[in-house]
Amino acid sequence: MADKELIIPETFIPLGNLAINGKRLRKFQEDLYYALEQADEVCITAPTGSGKTFSLLILLAYALKTRLPVVGIYPSKALINDQFESLSNTLLDLGFQRIDNYTYRGKFSLKNLIEKDIKLYLVKLTHDTKKDVMDIIENFYAGPNKYIIILTVPEYPYIYLTNLGLIDAFSTLAELVSKRTTITHDDTKRLNVSESLIKRNFNLFARTLNGYYFIDEFHLYTGFARASLLTLKRMIEDYNEDTKLYKFVFSSATPIGIECKKVVSTSPSDDGAKIRKRTRVVFHLASGNPQEEAVNYIVNNFKSSENRKTGIILDRIYYIAQLCDKIQDATVVWGLKNYGKCRISQNPREEKIIIGNSAISFGIDIPNLDLGFIHAHDAETAIQRIGRFGRHGEGEAEVHLFIKSTYKVTSKIKCGNMKYDEFLKLIREIYEKREDDGLDKIKISKERAEVAFYTYKLFKMIATGEIETQNLTHQNLPTLIKLRPIADEYFYVYAFRPGGITGRWCNGNGQDDFFSMARNFEYDPDNQCFKDTPLKQLPEVLVQREVKDEHKFLPVEKFSKLYFPRLVINNRNNLIKLDDVKDLKNSYVLVIKHEDVNWKDFDEMARIVASYESAFPMCNKENRSFDPQKLRCITYDGLLVFI
Repeated sequence: MADKELIIPETFIPLGNLAINGKRLRKFQEDLYYALEQADEVCITAPTGSGKTFSLLILLAYALKTRLPVVGIYPSKALINDQFESLSNTLLDLGFQRIDNYTYRGKFSLKNLIEKDIKLYLVKLTHDTKKDVMDIIENFYAGPNKYIIILTVPEYPYIYLTNLGLIDAFSTLAELVSKRTTITHDDTKRLNVSESLIKRNFNLFARTLNGYYFIDEFHLYTGFARASLLTLKRMIEDYNEDTKLYKFVFSSATPIGIECKKVVSTSPSDDGAKIRKRTRVVFHLASGNPQEEAVNYIVNNFKSSENRKTGIILDRIYYIAQLCDKIQDATVVWGLKNYGKCRISQNPREEKIIIGNSAISFGIDIPNLDLGFIHAHDAETAIQRIGRFGRHGEGEAEVHLFIKSTYKVTSKIKCGNMKYDEFLKLIREIYEKREDDGLDKIKISKERAEVAFYTYKLFKMIATGEIETQNLTHQNLPTLIKLRPIADEYFYVYAFRPGGITGRWCNGNGQDDFFSMARNFEYDPDNQCFKDTPLKQLPEVLVQREVKDEHKFLPVEKFSKLYFPRLVINNRNNLIKLDDVKDLKNSYVLVIKHEDVNWKDFDEMARIVASYESAFPMCNKENRSFDPQKLRCITYDGLLVFI
């Protein structure tokens, strides 16, 4: 494995003139403040580590005028937890006093513009939210000196409804919306839904729905996640159609596929605020599998340092598991349990060695993370992961990047010094651009978005009394999604992204995501659980004949009776009837075929999507796309997504 090395000098971005509590803003943060006076949608494009997250406090400055909540939307729970810690520390640095786990008091001063003594609540809203936090949100009323910041995921309205005990109400209204294009007051009166309960809770919910939104890492959203986010945005715009009080700030390290009314950006400069220390980048040009070579290199060469923290970011949990078998005293940022010699930590920021995958690269900010070992499949992910290192303090950071050796790579990388913006250009030249999966544009996403939006609309019309004088009308009844007559299924299918299906560890050590386990660990079909044995694989599903268009969305049980699917797992050593896998038994299966998506290379994108969604590639025995000797798909006829 050949190496090439270059040096990125210290990197700065321009400072502005405004300051919050004496902390001088970067120029792009100052530009954001003024941009929000002119537009309700602003995009920030700035390098990783430049302080985009601090922009939440710019939105808080606006909230001081209007008393609206500030809501930070993040793609993962791990990032929410990290941003909660980061904002807590920032508030303390700004001179605020922490009253309890969620409450702060202090003076908020924006130079020459705002000065106010405030009480600020900072809360997380996820599936793990405890009752004391829900009590804060439910009892929160903004006052002249009382404000709230909520950190959550795109589906937070539904998490909120779950905590309010309104799953059945949502399901009942969603079923009505999915079956009728016109809904009258009489229709709602016939339902077993309490109008007074809806009115009381919608008014409570509206206090947090109506606010200023910061959407972080938008460029890294997958299609299903983006569909949830854009549906939420549509709800907020509808709720505010008369007042236009809301603000949206989309944050990204790279240009993103959304049109904003205003764009704020920044580039490295010769002086100003330092966002990166001097960084040595070592390219390891792998002749074989870069992740395998990364594991071997780390095991043979890595020595823990007292002076700097180490981060190892790989793509496959299989390789993370291999490292955890060999490296002592490391923290793993994946799953729910300790593994091998690695352990789960409640505060990875304080650990010396951190091993993980997307949870770290999505933006977890670890001080003094100055030694890195990285693998990435595309330019955007590589930039994001490199940006985790060398963000604080003095001295030098060192990042080892493992990449497949090709002529394009070896000819482009030149040793020596290279400015950060030139380095980013190099990364975009030697890595492929990420291909968007486009799953927000397929039929199921559109149908989910329509039903979710008009169910919200019906909630609103009942709560405000508008349904008494005006019917709810919409044009697009779902034709793909047909649900079983089970009350809460309308809630879970229409409210949440695919996923949430867990598998069991054979050693009794709890549960984890079924599909992550299936891709990386050996499955015990007799006991319906996963062993600790790492196994690198891509499970596939074999069906006996072509799936008809009218059967593209079915319960697993019904799909199994029609197409006799077999799950090919354990590196093709086992063929298991799909409906015998009890963890999948209560799910729906969505069939995505070639004509449903606009993928240049269907097989490759099916593999990629199956690496992060609750999905398995599918082939059809009738089409002879399955090799019975090798027990593998020769080519893919579709992708099965489980909901």
